[in-house]
Amino acid sequence: MNTIFPTVTVTGTVVESGTNNPIPNATVYFENTQNNNSTTTDASGQFTIPGFFQGVYNLTIGNWGHRTYCSSNQNVTGGNPYNISLDKGYYDDFVLDFGWTVSGPSGNLWERGAPIATTNQGQTANPGADVSADCGTWAFVTDNGGGGAWDNDVDQGSTILTSPIFDVSTLLNPHVNYYRWFYNGGTTNGQPDDSMKVYLTDGTNTVLIEALGPNGSSSQWNFQSIPINSFLTANSTMQLIVNVGDPGPIFNIVEGGLDKFEIVDVVGLNDHSIDQIGLMASPNPFNHQVSLSIYSLEQKSALQIFDMSGRLIEERIISSLGNQNVQLGEKWTNGVYMARLVSGENISSAIKLVKK
Repeated sequence: MNTIFPTVTVTGTVVESGTNNPIPNATVYFENTQNNNSTTTDASGQFTIPGFFQGVYNLTIGNWGHRTYCSSNQNVTGGNPYNISLDKGYYDDFVLDFGWTVSGPSGNLWERGAPIATTNQGQTANPGADVSADCGTWAFVTDNGGGGAWDNDVDQGSTILTSPIFDVSTLLNPHVNYYRWFYNGGTTNGQPDDSMKVYLTDGTNTVLIEALGPNGSSSQWNFQSIPINSFLTANSTMQLIVNVGDPGPIFNIVEGGLDKFEIVDVVGLNDHSIDQIGLMASPNPFNHQVSLSIYSLEQKSALQIFDMSGRLIEERIISSLGNQNVQLGEKWTNGVYMARLVSGENISSAIKLVKK
């Protein structure tokens, strides 16, 4: 006996926050454990998906040059059309394919997908999950074939991952943010001697911004925030390049990963009473939510948000140390707000947040 599953037509429009200009060629992706549907918007920013099976889906919408929108547990019934606004900017957690390119002589190439863990003597070589607190479960990892740690690591040269071009010419203090994974182990053939190297290029000049060798190996995702102007003059033809290699003659286990790439314009950083804390907001101004990134937190603190009358409207206790990301603003009305960190008697410099 055949079961008939009802289908509907799903429609919507994707526009740019602030201007309401349509965004053509935005990817619209619905997925759950049984089905997935993907389409792109037309020149008017509109999309139509006929023959759609009703159900609960995760929805991700994105376009290179705009920050990705994602929402889980959407009950899709084909009723009202979707109307989605995307903030300008660059963000990629690799749920969607924005056109990163892979090259290099190694046969163990970068792959976009849900990471499959491998282990070597109790240590995780290839990650088993992407970075938490982003959209979906995908990342870029080197030869994501699973199996034993020696089976699908990078060998016989390097594999190179290159971003699409991004324009930071209008930003005052642009940083490129990303999480990277680098594991180098296995001493059967000798001491590990492999590398991960990260470069920035402006289209003419290419500079090394981070280099890891065997001493930088760790079985975890590590956050990096790189000030572009410290290496190159920010322009409209920038790209990030990540090279993971095992050139020999000693072949060891080497794995690399990249996740949660984004470009941010740093609002406030360092030079205040709480030891060397970085506090950044992105996107800012924002339409729906703002992500406050806190770097190098060394003590328990309170993140406080004030409106322009000086009224405290929200407070978050930040107990974990190190680097933190806090999502705020969804329920705020449009306007200007100030954010600061308080730890004991120490108070950080405030940064301005604008919701449009």
